[in-house]
Amino acid sequence: MRTVRNLFLTLLLGVAAPGFPPAQAQQPAPNTVQSLDYAFLAGGVIAVKIVFERELEALPDVFAMYHPANRVVLDFSNMRSAVSKTSMGVRQRGLWTLQVVRSGTRARVIIDLLQPMIRETEATGKELLITLSRP
Repeated sequence: MRTVRNLFLTLLLGVAAPGFPPAQAQQPAPNTVQSLDYAFLAGGVIAVKIVFERELEALPDVFAMYHPANRVVLDFSNMRSAVSKTSMGVRQRGLWTLQVVRSGTRARVIIDLLQPMIRETEATGKELLITLSRP
């Protein structure tokens, strides 16, 4: 009888009873990177656009590295990639390459630059726009 009571508490309340693991929260279905593209705008500005299957629930973690390479990395959790070309060699106007790398339930978009740049990130609907400009 005690076992049934413990199981009931675990299932109903999400409280771990002795001998039973805690209830696991259901993770939402992963989002998907549908496309990755770039454009060169006036004034030396580079625009990188990422389109997703659904709206982003949160902005990605973003970090930049400047030594030994100039790189901006956007780290998305619970994300898949449907991008057919995982690496694009641009090699012009300050943009070296764009890459989408997937590992488990994470996806990273890596922007390799020829020099450090100022970055702005804006999410609108299913799109994320990263603008890069010279300091």
